Amino acid sequence: MNINYKTTLAATVKFVFIISLAAVTACAPLIPAQAAGPLKIYAFGDSITYGFAPTASRSLTNSDSFRFLLTQMLAEAGIDARIVNGGVPGETIEDANARFEKVFLENPDVAIVMFGTNDCVALESGRSKVSKENYMKTLESFVSRLKEKNIAVILMTPPPLPTNNIKILTNRHLMPYVFAARETAIKNKVDLVDNYMNFNDAAEDKNLMRFFLPDAIHPNAEGHKLIAEGLFEIFNDAHSHYNRSAGNKNTAVKRQADKSEDTEKYYINFAAGNNYIESAKNNNCRPGVLTDEIIKPSGFSETYFTSDNEEFPKWIIIDLGGIRKIKGVRIYNTSSLDARNVSVFYAREFGDYNLIGEDLFTKSSTPLDFKFNKTVTARYIKVAIEDSYGNKNKVSLAEIEVYGTR
Repeated sequence: MNINYKTTLAATVKFVFIISLAAVTACAPLIPAQAAGPLKIYAFGDSITYGFAPTASRSLTNSDSFRFLLTQMLAEAGIDARIVNGGVPGETIEDANARFEKVFLENPDVAIVMFGTNDCVALESGRSKVSKENYMKTLESFVSRLKEKNIAVILMTPPPLPTNNIKILTNRHLMPYVFAARETAIKNKVDLVDNYMNFNDAAEDKNLMRFFLPDAIHPNAEGHKLIAEGLFEIFNDAHSHYNRSAGNKNTAVKRQADKSEDTEKYYINFAAGNNYIESAKNNNCRPGVLTDEIIKPSGFSETYFTSDNEEFPKWIIIDLGGIRKIKGVRIYNTSSLDARNVSVFYAREFGDYNLIGEDLFTKSSTPLDFKFNKTVTARYIKVAIEDSYGNKNKVSLAEIEVYGTR
């Protein structure tokens, strides 16, 4: 699940991207032209970034690490890349802050940042090593300082924990940091690889610990492959800021026009699989349920729902991953018909919302459709729920779809 990349590139960028958009694909592969030198990528993180092996008997810093695998994938796409290992086992984000300036010594084009697993570890007091507030403040500082240096940023959420047998390290402790990373990426308009979601999706029909996280914390080779694939999608996404030349001050970055745009229009659900943040959420529902394309949930884990004690209005903001051409929004309620009055907004810039429309759920079997008279361009869709049919403040939804044309 990926969000956004970089609005400007350093003036010393060593390569040129030419994107060819295929008529039936969501994004196009990158083909560098006249590459003059390697793309420098700095991977900044803890033991997962370092490549600590699940068995602790050997390191994955070489052929099995996501860094090595990503380098291979980029090479196959014609991109010469060098990835610096900036992972330190055991570090929290506050520990890493003390060495952050070393990132600039490498003069990278791109920085990949992933923390959270060590930060969420519960102390004897029951509190985490690093509070969610300090985690988010430091993460936003990293993003700001990197962008000031014209360094592209990719944030990553940590992988999930496949067991709650380790009392000091559970998904209950980890989830606030996952949401903080997602929210930071959306607000700062940088790319996100949602490892937490990607691992859970990949393990839907498998045992998460057996196949990807054998020591319940560190990914094995298959897990690192998942991380590498998520990162490669960023470089291979024609809609990421890294590849879009619109408004890019670096004239060396080019994008080939999509000549088929007028004749190859078709409707796409741009919300599918994309990241979102919410004002309230019950921890028992699975992350990403509002954009997983399951419109008839079979249980709580497949339903978005909030706790009873949150005030209205409640809201969800979906990041479409880039500026999209939007024709309409469709919202599905659950069989319990918890949500009542709904308002839908769109925006090109985070926080600058325009109302699409308001409507009222009268039947759980009938979705609400919000349509434009003409196509609009938007990156963010906000759905606000103003009240519910029940006596409590809890509301639920099954799915949100955002339709548009390429």
